[in-house]
Amino acid sequence: MVLGGTLFENFWAQGKLDEYEMLLHRLKLRCVEVSSGSYPIPVEEKIAIVQHFAHHYQVMAEVGSKDESSQPAIKEQVAEAHALRAAGASKVIMEGRASGTGGMYNAHGEADDALINAMTRSIPISDIIFEAPQEQQQIAFIRRYGPNVNLGNVPFEDILMLETERLGLRFDTQNCREVL
Repeated sequence: MVLGGTLFENFWAQGKLDEYEMLLHRLKLRCVEVSSGSYPIPVEEKIAIVQHFAHHYQVMAEVGSKDESSQPAIKEQVAEAHALRAAGASKVIMEGRASGTGGMYNAHGEADDALINAMTRSIPISDIIFEAPQEQQQIAFIRRYGPNVNLGNVPFEDILMLETERLGLRFDTQNCREVL
């Protein structure tokens, strides 16, 4: 279980990362998401936070912003992803706002292929989590990278549908199933 990036960011914004870590310990959680999608945490500080948490937790670090107007350039996001991984993050999460219209998506929910291609050229697919809150986004990633692609920010009520897509039991992904 992971508490999610927004809660982490709220603790950070209040200067209460010690309390956040105590909460993780109390809940016996082993994984933490470090993000800056809502609050602009400086990259250097984010790297230091990842280094700190990586000593005791599996860290997933998010790149990108929920706000289109403050979305970093592609080269900056790729460089940040590499720096976060070097700091100890086991996975990089590509921001995809819960509405499916922010982060790596435009206002119509369409993915930024240039960003995705740049990220996947330099980081193994297995080390990337694509936030994909909309069904068509989930299907697109399954078609592109196969049924085992890491997807996040999937609404709870869509999990059964997503799993049937992954298994190729729905028309949209019938030909994407890996041969066992």
